[in-house]
Amino acid sequence: QLFFLALICTLAQNIFLTDTLIKNMPLPVRNILFFATMLISSIIFIILFGWFPVGQFITWLAFILCFCLCTVFSVVISRFEERSEDRKMQEALNKLKK
Repeated sequence: QLFFLALICTLAQNIFLTDTLIKNMPLPVRNILFFATMLISSIIFIILFGWFPVGQFITWLAFILCFCLCTVFSVVISRFEERSEDRKMQEALNKLKK
């Protein structure tokens, strides 16, 4: 079950977060589509395989809260790394121009 979810995650990552298939879509839209794919896939797997009681509101609330927190944390870390990399690249470009 986890293997197939990881496979879906990897496929979604290759589709939405690389320029292999989608070249002209803005990065924020790609991120939204990637995380929406992951959320929908997770929900389907939860229901199909009974990972937790489907009829309990609190379990869904906890899942959505955890998913959202992890998503926000991931986006913040990725953005921080991207800015750091951009800064390094800009410094290297400025050294080449001198």
